[in-house]
Amino acid sequence: MLFKMLRRTAAAASVALLALAGPAVAADDDGYVPLFNGKDLTGWKLHPETNKGSIASFEEKKVDGKVVAIVGKVIDKAKKETKDVTLWEVKDGLLIGGGPMSHLYTEKGDYK
Repeated sequence: MLFKMLRRTAAAASVALLALAGPAVAADDDGYVPLFNGKDLTGWKLHPETNKGSIASFEEKKVDGKVVAIVGKVIDKAKKETKDVTLWEVKDGLLIGGGPMSHLYTEKGDYK
C-alpha cells in the first residue's frame, strides 16, 4: 500500500513539473519551447506497453478533432470486470494524470 502511495506521489510530481510549462508555446529568451501546448495532447501517445496487466485497452477522446483525454479500460481482477478511467487529460491548461501509472511519449522529433 505504501509503495502505491509513493508511486502515485511520484507520478503526480512528474505531471506537475510537466504542467509548469503552462499554456505558452512561444520560445523563451534562450530559444526553449515547451513540449506540451497546454491545450490538447496533439502529438502525444500513451505508450502501448504501459501497464499491460491493468489496462485492457485505451481510446483517445477528441474535441474539435484534437485529443483532450486518453481513457483506459482498467481491469479489476477481483471483480473480473473493467471500468473506464481517465488516464491523461488536459484541464485548465494542465496535463493531469490519473488511474494506473502510464507513460506518454511523442514521435514528433521536432525538438532538440
